[in-house]
Amino acid sequence: MSTLSVGIFFFSGTGNTEIVANLLTRELEHQGCQVETFAIDQALIQQAPRDLGDYDLLGLGYPIHAFNAPRIFFDFIKRLPTVQGQRTFVFRDSGDPLWHGGATNMVRGRLRRKGYDVFREDLFVMPANIFIGYDDRLVKQLYDKAVSKAQVTVSEILTGQSKLARNSVFLRAISWAFSRSESLGARFFGRNLRASTACTLCEKCVRDCPMGNISIVDGQVRFGWNCTLCMRCVYRCPVDAISPRVVKFAVIEGGYDIHRVIADPDVKGDFVSPTTQGYFASFREYFESPGT
Repeated sequence: MSTLSVGIFFFSGTGNTEIVANLLTRELEHQGCQVETFAIDQALIQQAPRDLGDYDLLGLGYPIHAFNAPRIFFDFIKRLPTVQGQRTFVFRDSGDPLWHGGATNMVRGRLRRKGYDVFREDLFVMPANIFIGYDDRLVKQLYDKAVSKAQVTVSEILTGQSKLARNSVFLRAISWAFSRSESLGARFFGRNLRASTACTLCEKCVRDCPMGNISIVDGQVRFGWNCTLCMRCVYRCPVDAISPRVVKFAVIEGGYDIHRVIADPDVKGDFVSPTTQGYFASFREYFESPGT
């Protein structure tokens, strides 16, 4: 039997989707697959992967922005070649399980029109990186869940189990409306970022920006109108020099670094329990689903 070849392409702002992509890659390789993994803001731009049709299986991943995929992911779909029946699974992650992460009909529909046979859609709940910072115990618990969920997901993918998200009329309408608003809001958010006097002009933000929205002009950091709200520049600045002039509450105080929590053996993932009440009670169903 020949080795199954898998290509995984993902977009990740501050690391959540990249972690999920790497967990899926690791499990696929553990199951004997040959896997190539690419970040979509580099794939097809800085490097040229082989013809997508050469893969036996294709995986596409994105972080959920306002119940939909971010604009950069839709731009990536536009650039994908037309194929015939390419077996494709989609994974996505959101900061909470509200409305199951929104509708998938726009992503699924655009992929299918290009000949991609989307047979699988999986939602991973990962820590929020905007507006509200989660307790470290919840961050670790969500990561631990992602590890086990990736194992279950890969097992079901390799046995051909189909699973598509339900896209009710209500959910489609909500997702479309929020997505349109978020796309416009992201542009304004990016345009209103500023670099403080702490900035050293190291140009890390320029290199990291997936949209090419940041530049250095006359010794000053300039932000354009093409932001996709990935938050890389804000959280990855080595001197914490970048912040919004308005909507300052969108940035988590103290920053966002999931890798720090994952690597800390003293943090126990035991935040949500069967008796949890309030907002985080909505996470119980996710933690109790297969893959725990």
